[in-house]
Amino acid sequence: MKFLMLALSSAALIATASAFAQPQPAPAAHPTVLFKTSQGDIKVDLYPEKAPRPWRTFWPM
Repeated sequence: MKFLMLALSSAALIATASAFAQPQPAPAAHPTVLFKTSQGDIKVDLYPEKAPRPWRTFWPM
């Protein structure tokens, strides 16, 4: 009887585990850099396939 209860509770736990899983955010299309200045923030999208040398300057920071 104990084995049956343990098996049923384990199966229920496994079945509901996916309900508590957090979805993974989609990766960004392009990496971005945020410059914070006294005049406001500037967000820059980086395109490593188009400008590989300048991209290496900023990534990874």
